[in-house]
Amino acid sequence: MDISAEIVVQAVTVYPDRARVTGVGRCDVANGRHRLIIPHLPLTLDTNSVRVGGSGSARVRLLGVEVTRQFFEQAPETAVRDLETQIEAVQDELRALEDQKVGWQAHGTYLDGIRQATAEFAKGLSRGKTTVKEKKKVIAFLQ
Repeated sequence: MDISAEIVVQAVTVYPDRARVTGVGRCDVANGRHRLIIPHLPLTLDTNSVRVGGSGSARVRLLGVEVTRQFFEQAPETAVRDLETQIEAVQDELRALEDQKVGWQAHGTYLDGIRQATAEFAKGLSRGKTTVKEKKKVIAFLQ
């Protein structure tokens, strides 16, 4: 039989590289074999660090500890869903800005090409190798 138990944080000890969080919960169980489920543990939990114990009016024997992650298509908590929606919106904005940046960089490259072509045209014009009339034909062709 599965029994769900909520735990309450009783103590926290902070170390330089980790923290130890002690939680206490209470549940009533009848005689026999049961599986105790503790929901809503943090995703950052080191599953190898989980320790459990039990006490009561009768002798308690623990047969094992299994930590499994439950994945949801939608986050169960409203606040989490709201934050995920905000994160997605910001990521969309960042992608749009990155696209604009790429567009402006391409435009800058285009303008740089025009600048270089203008310098070459000026040199050709000053040396008599080209005329304004010929350049107008090229511009008309490009349009």
